[in-house]
Order: sequence, then structure tokens, then C-alpha cells
Amino acid sequence: MKNRSNHLKARGHKWLLVPVLLFVLQSCTVQRGLVQQDSLQNRIENDSILGNAFVGVSIYDVEQDQYLFDHNSDKIFVPASNTKLLTTYASLKYLPDSIPGWYWQETADSLFLYPNGDPTFFHRDFQQQPLIALMNRVNKPVMIALDERPGFSRFGAGWPWDYFQSTSVPERSQMPLYGNFARLRVDAQGARMVPGYFTQFLSAEVPTVNADAQNYVLTRAENDNQWRAAASSRSTMARPFTQHSDPMLAFKLLQDTLSKTHPHLRLHLAPNKRRPAANTAGLNVLYTAEKDTVLGVMMKRSDNFIAEQLLIMAGSEITGRLTDRGAINHILRTDLANLPDQKNWADGSGLSRNNQFSPRFYIGLLRQMKDEFGYERVREILPHGNQGTLSGYYRGQEDRIFAKTGTLNGTIALSGYLIADSGKKLVFSVLVNHHQRSAVDVRRSVEEFLRTVMKNY
Repeated sequence: MKNRSNHLKARGHKWLLVPVLLFVLQSCTVQRGLVQQDSLQNRIENDSILGNAFVGVSIYDVEQDQYLFDHNSDKIFVPASNTKLLTTYASLKYLPDSIPGWYWQETADSLFLYPNGDPTFFHRDFQQQPLIALMNRVNKPVMIALDERPGFSRFGAGWPWDYFQSTSVPERSQMPLYGNFARLRVDAQGARMVPGYFTQFLSAEVPTVNADAQNYVLTRAENDNQWRAAASSRSTMARPFTQHSDPMLAFKLLQDTLSKTHPHLRLHLAPNKRRPAANTAGLNVLYTAEKDTVLGVMMKRSDNFIAEQLLIMAGSEITGRLTDRGAINHILRTDLANLPDQKNWADGSGLSRNNQFSPRFYIGLLRQMKDEFGYERVREILPHGNQGTLSGYYRGQEDRIFAKTGTLNGTIALSGYLIADSGKKLVFSVLVNHHQRSAVDVRRSVEEFLRTVMKNY
């Protein structure tokens, strides 16, 4: 009996130890978490670059469904091209799997075309042009319907006025061609423009043979397509063209191009003819490029033009008319209404400083994108380590970080997904405003911070 009593006592003592061990383990986990948080906090505060900037950070553990670290995570920042994450959400949510580039109707004697803002039309990154095949197949006079008052402006809300000939800021349009860019060509015959329509407006101070300089700078007037080219020690061979003085410019460019490549096609303008409702009998959709491919090009290159056009196209799917504001208002009011903190969404690209979001908002957005569209799909659209706009950064982490960059003067941003050394899948957002160093220096500091996150978690 005594041995049995001692055995029961021993078993009882073991069971008493269980909650104690659990408490100790839990305390160690909490303590470890606090140490990790302190380490990251010190990493920001003691960094000579990040410590002198306005920095917001949020890091979220997908599997544990908990925030691991927050620093100014509810404060509002200018996110620069992190805004393209919202455009990607809008595109994945509302555009079909292939881009609906055009609507068209065939009558007894004509083919009516309604442009739908497709950025891939005659774009050098997209070789397939289904519209040309359609026009050839129907082989009737083509009526191009352009709205003289489309539901968006040439520039996004809050864009600086001097962006007018920036090489990263083409104008937005209902019928883009060539990425809305004009390019200078110089050879033994002299200087000319592509599209060729612009050559008549070119003033060139370019010798036929230039022994001293092989570089040229192309410039454009602010409000029209008067071009000037001159030999230079540097090279800028392309500029965006403008529709400011000619709302029907897109039609003239297409007409001029097809007169040389497909002279049998007869184009006519049907000004201010609105596209019929989507359910109109006989109205067809012409799909042009695979959506995820277009999104991949946009995100990996941070292409402002494609981003703006896709947001306008999402507006077309939502409202029936090309519009950025219609898309923004609808998505913020419905799809993203439950995400935290203030939401100021101004454009599709992030060029506007009117865009203002918190790191915690981006965590919510990235979580929602993962849940709605799938982690693998979103991951493939984003730049990976040492790829696209992340080239030269996160070497050796190519399969462990997938994120969108953002850059404006004084602003660096990076938000996306990463896999820690432990194998944990994390969602993160790092927004830096008002920094006082070069963009490269800030990106390197953010990289070192995120490498610390990978190591510690």
C-alpha cells in the first residue's frame, strides 16, 4: 500500500508540473517575442538613415494570425508605387482573365470599334495585336468611336505640372497607342519620329553624321506635339506625346500607321459616339492580352502607364464607362471598406502624393489579396528578390521575398510577403517618408532591416 501511495503521489506531482511547464514555455515565448520586438525597434531607432526619417512598419504572421511587430503602423504615409498594389487588386477583382481591350459591332456596311483603354495596343512589349486581325477578317470600313469627354483626365489627381514630358509619365487615354510614347530615330538619312505622324512637327538640330556625339535629346512643348531634337552628351530618345491640343490625336495616329502597313483598311472617325450598354445585342468584346501577364509587366517594372490604364479599365467594368474615380470610389466603399485606418486613393500608379495609407492598411490589403486570389498567384505577379525593381537587392532571397517597391523624392516603400528563416510566411509593409539620403541608401537600410526580420523570426 505504501509503494502504491508513493506512486500516486509521484504521478500527482508530474501532473502538477504540466501547467508550470506550460507557463514557463509561454513566458519564454512571450519573452522571446519581446526581445525580437526590441531588437527591431532598436534597429530602426539606431539606424543612421531610418532613425532620421518618418518610418512606419507592420509585420504580420499568416499562420499564427497575429501581428509580430508594429512601429507607427497606424500613421498615414505617402506610399508612392505601393499604390499599384491597389490597382492590382482592382484588376484581379474586376477585369476578366484576358484584357477586354475593345468592344465592337458589325453592321451591314461597317465595323464599329469602341476603345476600352487597353495599354497593350501597339505596345512594344506585346507583339500580338488581335484588333488588326479582326479588322482584316471583317474587311469593312472601320468606324472608331471616341468620346470627346471621357470619364477621366489626361493626368492623375495631384500630379505635378512639370511631369508633362517625364519619361515615366505618359498621359492616360481611352485609345492608347505605342504606350503613348513618341520616339526619335536618327540614321544616315537624318532624324525622324516614330510614330511617323509626328515627323512633320520635328525640328532637328541633328547632323546626318555626328562624329563628336552619338547621343541625342528629344524634347516636347508643354501643350502640343512640337518636337525638338539636338545632339547631346546624354541621351533621351523618347517622350510621351500629348492630346492636350487634339483630343482626336489617337485616331490620326492609327489612321496614319495603318495607311502604311494596311492600306486596304479604311478608317473613319465617329466622334462622341458612346459605347452601348454591355448587354446590347450584337456588341462583342475583343480580348487582347492575358491579364496576369500584363500585371506582371506592370509590377516588375513599376510601369505607371499600364497601372493608370488598368485602373481606368476596371472602372469601365464597374460603371460601364472608362473612369478611375468610379473604380476608386466603388472599391473603397465596398471591397476594402473594412481595412483599417484612413484611405486616400488618388491614382493608379502612385505618382500622386495625394495617395496616403498606413502600413497596417497594406497588411490588410495583402492579406485580402492572398485570401481572394491565392498566395501563389499574387506572389508570381510581384517582383521577387533580385528581380525587376528589386534587381540588385535581396540577393540569395529570390524565393523568399515578393514585394512591391515605391519611390518618390523623400519616399521609399516596400510591401509584400516574405518567408523567414524559420519557414514562417510573413506579410510586411515598410513605408519611409521624409528621408534625407539617397534612394539607394534608404533601400539598403530597409533591406538590412528585413534581413534581420528573416533571421529573427
